[in-house]
Amino acid sequence: MKKIIGLAALSVVLAACSAGDLDERSVSQQAEALNAPLSSFVVLAQQSVSVSDRSQVSGANLGVAAGSGGVQNTFNAATDTRLGIGFDLLAQRFTLGDRSVVGNLDGTSITLGTGVTTGTRSPFVNPPAVPRPTPAAAGGPNVTVQPGQVVNLSAGHFGAIVNNGGMLNLVGGVYDASSVTLAPLGLIVAKQRSVVRIAGGLSIQDRARVQVASGLHAGDLTLEANGLIAGSSTLGASLGNDVQLTGLVIANRGLQAADRLVAKGALAAQSVTLGHDTALTFETGFACSTNADCGGGSAGCAPSCVDAQCQVPSACTAVAIAPGSDHACAVLGDGTASCWGDNGPGDVGNGDPTFPQKVAPSRVVIDTAGTKLTGVRGIDGGSEASCAVLNDGSVWCWGTPPGLDGSNVAVKVAGISGATAISVGGGLACALLASGDVTCFDNSTPPTPVGLTGAIAVSASGSHACALLAGGTVRCWGDDFGGTLGDGTNGPSRPAPGILVAGVSGAVAISTSNAFTCALVVNGSDRAVLCWGRNSSGEIGDGSAPTGQIVTPTRVQGLNDAVAIGTGNNHACAVRAGGSVQCWGGNSNGQLGDGDTTQLLAPSAAHPVSGLTGATAVGAATSFSCAIVQDGRAFCWGADNDANLGDGSGNLPDKPTPVQVQF
Repeated sequence: MKKIIGLAALSVVLAACSAGDLDERSVSQQAEALNAPLSSFVVLAQQSVSVSDRSQVSGANLGVAAGSGGVQNTFNAATDTRLGIGFDLLAQRFTLGDRSVVGNLDGTSITLGTGVTTGTRSPFVNPPAVPRPTPAAAGGPNVTVQPGQVVNLSAGHFGAIVNNGGMLNLVGGVYDASSVTLAPLGLIVAKQRSVVRIAGGLSIQDRARVQVASGLHAGDLTLEANGLIAGSSTLGASLGNDVQLTGLVIANRGLQAADRLVAKGALAAQSVTLGHDTALTFETGFACSTNADCGGGSAGCAPSCVDAQCQVPSACTAVAIAPGSDHACAVLGDGTASCWGDNGPGDVGNGDPTFPQKVAPSRVVIDTAGTKLTGVRGIDGGSEASCAVLNDGSVWCWGTPPGLDGSNVAVKVAGISGATAISVGGGLACALLASGDVTCFDNSTPPTPVGLTGAIAVSASGSHACALLAGGTVRCWGDDFGGTLGDGTNGPSRPAPGILVAGVSGAVAISTSNAFTCALVVNGSDRAVLCWGRNSSGEIGDGSAPTGQIVTPTRVQGLNDAVAIGTGNNHACAVRAGGSVQCWGGNSNGQLGDGDTTQLLAPSAAHPVSGLTGATAVGAATSFSCAIVQDGRAFCWGADNDANLGDGSGNLPDKPTPVQVQF
């Protein structure tokens, strides 16, 4: 790989006019008026830019420019602001506060504060042009992502896109939306190069994150906000406190950021206001000239060099993963499904009538001619079966799912429509419906509505299920063996719609296992995990010695920044905010991923899943675990007795550290 710097899409760009200026000229036109390429400058001001205390603007091959046509023609840097070496300062006049640090001052008239030092000008590398903002075509269905929910969104025309604290994956292409709102703790990830054109405003609220998948650069995500022309606000983009932003944001009107913005990429607007303790950093990237620069890969999945960037085919990247008992499945970026591991009978759904027991990753099909199952939006694996929900709201299953005969191809489940998610246990499967209800089926009962309102997630195990409601509460029903329902008892069973689990509020995700249950709950900045049920191997994670059961929700020790959870037979895993994964509980097959087979009674910072970074999702099964990282690669670890880790090595021995799934 060749490492280069100076890419326009990776530089930080601030373009500004006065706050009240509603000039419709694009940012690029403003740059041209200064006879300066937009791609070369970190700060481009037609009139003025103000940076508050303790902010940092750093990197290489960047510039600061203010035009001569404005009234003020000033660049003001407050106390303790640091401008990194490598700047080209082109304004008529600069006034810098105390202890400011800047680069070379070339042909300017400068008023320097106490302690100002100067560096050396760095040459520019010829970067590609920053995209010009284009009008968005509004109209289309609204998209809402609920807390804890993962939504994979294909390109198209949309109304309002609202992420209320879940994870929104952009799988590539052009998205037109009337508005985009990212609520606190929400996450947007560009899995492939994506452009979001917003007819109205862009709102990114406190502690929200916008990022690109690993292997992409900041310029692979562009958010173009045209502003609210008829409204009372002149802001095209509003950024809250503690926002983390990677990508190019172009706001044809004002852009206002609160304190502690961390931006890697570009911000462009007519007027820019930044709060205290802002960090605008230059991010280097990797470029390629031939496919050979991108390394190898499995057949059909080798990365290729496209527009000087290495890209993996979308058919080879995972957007969701679901380990079953002895097999696993994933939704891929092209909307197909791939499964691997134990195939008896038909668990991987590849249509092979011989039911080979150990199978490398292969596509799920709907007939023996090999027609792929397409339009998949969600997937889950159970004991000897898997099911998928499609974009059209239908549910398809293969193997021996509850209530259906065995099949080596995917079969549509009768009696279900409007499904948005699916969960499969050993003898029970449940689908979340767009109406907010849940419908479940087992070996003796066809799909039957549970009778819920406001459900936003569901998780089913062998004999019980739980639903997450919009208000952050959880209801559970079914077998209460070991305290799995969290009602403080060890029985009796509860019919649907079950009982409201006491002590659980602010929940954003739920995960059930055969004999215990966990919920991810959010209270302010605290993102905790609560578990209840059997505790024979420390799976409850409170650090206490294993006991028979813990029948009320109990906090997992040492976790305050969890973003995703998964439960297995006697262990559980969580993705932390920084992208690491920690697991706890039983570890006889290396399912905790820390390199040994010693059980952990609680997550330990000294024992993360080895070598795994940038994780966005995690799943756990009987004795193995899997995760997806930002660039769409999938990794599994633990028991490999049925080739269920998907790395192509066959089966055995167990692998206590992650291996990559070879799609």
